[in-house]
Amino acid sequence: QPAKMNVVYPAMLLDAVHRNNRLIVIAVDEAQKLAPVHVGMLKDLTDQLMNEKFSPFVLLFAQPEVQSLTAKLYKREMGDSVDRFLTQWHYYRGLTLLEIPEVLAAYDSLTFPADSEVTFSAHFAPSLWREGWRLADEAPVFQREFRNVFERFKLGDKPELGTKYLTTAVRWLLTTLLKNEKAGRKEAPSSYIAECVQHSGLSESHRMTKEHRRGDFRTRPNLEP
Repeated sequence: QPAKMNVVYPAMLLDAVHRNNRLIVIAVDEAQKLAPVHVGMLKDLTDQLMNEKFSPFVLLFAQPEVQSLTAKLYKREMGDSVDRFLTQWHYYRGLTLLEIPEVLAAYDSLTFPADSEVTFSAHFAPSLWREGWRLADEAPVFQREFRNVFERFKLGDKPELGTKYLTTAVRWLLTTLLKNEKAGRKEAPSSYIAECVQHSGLSESHRMTKEHRRGDFRTRPNLEP
């Protein structure tokens, strides 16, 4: 909105001058939702900054459908905006199943809280930790359960796993182990992993996507732990 831009521009200048920095980074999330008018406002903003001898660097984070914005801009004779913002594409991929052990091993080495000497795994499952258990030991079970989801939805030979689904499944497992610790229960962590993957949101996401594509989309309850 123009009114907001009139506030943003001087705020950027003041902050940059205060920091004695000529480089200004502008990050835009969900950029696939931008309309041509928004891109025009972004171009005007960067023009103003360059007129003041600043160096704006624009970083757009978006889903793949942002590429359709290029055609919309050309249709409105805004090719200069395409040249400025939409010519260098970098793609972020998800995890592969082979990378799951590396991610899980990080929970066995990173500390929680950050200034302590206790790792995430040790914090949530201290008894298991003292017995030599490590979260990375469960990697084969996580790989198997996520592979089952991939196969159920026929996601191809090399599907990618969004990091949020793995970390959500791990959170479910660690919080379950902590509850067991407090209750004095001692069960194998691997016995919970299938349920944790079910609660990760991966199956729900692919199911809703599939229903949406065939016009049978219905709202489902949120599966938060």
